[in-house]
Amino acid sequence: MVSFQTAEIYNEDQDNIIGVKVTVSADNGQVIDEIQVTNKTDFEELEAKLDALGDDYVQFDEDSPMSGMTIDDILSNVSETLNINATTLNGIQSDGYAKTNHTHQKSNITNLYNYDISLSRNNVNLESDNKTVTVTVKVTDMSNAAVSGHSVIIYKDGSTWVNGTTNSSGVFSNNYTAEKGGLTTFSVNNQKIQLFCDGWQSEVLINTATTQGGNIYHQYVKLSYNTALRLASCEIQYDNFKGFASEVGTKYLWAGNIIPSDYVPVSQVRMPTQRGDVVITISPAGQIAAHALTQIPTANIKNLITWHY
Repeated sequence: MVSFQTAEIYNEDQDNIIGVKVTVSADNGQVIDEIQVTNKTDFEELEAKLDALGDDYVQFDEDSPMSGMTIDDILSNVSETLNINATTLNGIQSDGYAKTNHTHQKSNITNLYNYDISLSRNNVNLESDNKTVTVTVKVTDMSNAAVSGHSVIIYKDGSTWVNGTTNSSGVFSNNYTAEKGGLTTFSVNNQKIQLFCDGWQSEVLINTATTQGGNIYHQYVKLSYNTALRLASCEIQYDNFKGFASEVGTKYLWAGNIIPSDYVPVSQVRMPTQRGDVVITISPAGQIAAHALTQIPTANIKNLITWHY
């Protein structure tokens, strides 16, 4: 076999490359010939010498797929005739990217879709009976035609919320029941829309009946909170402070830490009752207590305390 080495011919006066020197060597390293190519005549001479070298050095067995090829055939990759039908190449056959017969055709861009996400309404009051909002995604192609049967994933606050496929109108929708105040973000394919929820949510934390001295005392705590405003209020009702779980002097503690940690005050809050010497407090740990200077009252009392959390 033979090997080739090339070197550029540089003209210092013109400051440019004016040609190339081709060195042809045998497999033992012996130089067979050197050809300088600086014009068309030199190039034709090189082609003639390559053909002659092919007759002397390129020899293949008769059953070889390269039988009968010259050096020029090998350098031109004339055996590269396989057509590759690969869908991941957008249907382009090998002549679009192979070593020979380069066509460099631009592939058609397909499957580019537009995603439009919308809400049936953008604001919800958490105190209303209807907290349902419909989230709708419509998918169209580049000609604005509806795309049916397309898989859609809708995210809520960055996490997967629901997925499905578009109908014949290119639409997929799902209902969302508002569950927290503030902003909720829905997104699909980097398209985003926000739902704002306001209003107070309420839940009864304790509703118990205890017996002391033959009497039944009803007591409950109703917590309301507004996530958008970061406000919480606690409505406390009791028949008698004696219904509190424990008594320490003139301080009565409700059993356990009642207020959930998400809504506890930063520092202790206090609210006087209709009896001026009795104060209700809520600690940062969520503990409710009643304090009296003299005597804990036995009358039915109701208190409402509001704080920032």
